[in-house]
Amino acid sequence: MRGFALLPLITVAILFVLVGIPVIFVVLQAVFPALGEGSIRDPMSAFIAVAQDPRLGPEESPAMGG
Repeated sequence: MRGFALLPLITVAILFVLVGIPVIFVVLQAVFPALGEGSIRDPMSAFIAVAQDPRLGPEESPAMGG
């Protein structure tokens, strides 16, 4: 029964490898768009471009009286 004491630790480690590392990589790609080229230049530049896109502004809705 002593061998089962490590089972939760091993499970968490495997889940971190299968889920955590890819999620961290996706977040880093979002923050550093040139990470695929091996560069960390222009951090957050993708967010700035998206935030300045006029198509993402509030829409006028008939239900809201606009």
